[in-house]
Amino acid sequence: MQKLAQVIVFFSAALLCGCASIVFPSSFNTTQDIHAAPDAGTSRVIFFNPVSYAGVKLNLNMSVHIEIDGQPGPFIQHSQYFQVFLSEGEHVINLEHVDPIAFSDTYKIVVSDNDLYVKVSRTLFGNSLEIQDQLPPQFEQEYKAAKSYNK
Repeated sequence: MQKLAQVIVFFSAALLCGCASIVFPSSFNTTQDIHAAPDAGTSRVIFFNPVSYAGVKLNLNMSVHIEIDGQPGPFIQHSQYFQVFLSEGEHVINLEHVDPIAFSDTYKIVVSDNDLYVKVSRTLFGNSLEIQDQLPPQFEQEYKAAKSYNK
């Protein structure tokens, strides 16, 4: 019986701690004004975490941590975005979330001279990255810039 109690306490603590966001310092100090012009020789890439999942708006911690070419970016909560200006070519994107164990997935994106819109989200056993043709409707009203912990 004591073993069972220990197991229950362990898993309860893991669930409570696992769902909390871990703060990573961000290596990116890019403006989050989506109307700002990209830096010379770069293109705009906007990562966003959807407002809803399966059509249902959620008020849960559904954050995804983004790493670009080995450099840490912010955690993006649902209904948040992160803009970065990247050079043209291939870039490695690592997505991670903890719930109660770490799930990490690596993707490659190709940046051209056009803006790139990247939907990132958590899945049951990992993370998802999908290139979109455009930003979601009502983007400026429904999404806020992710907090960057680079200061």
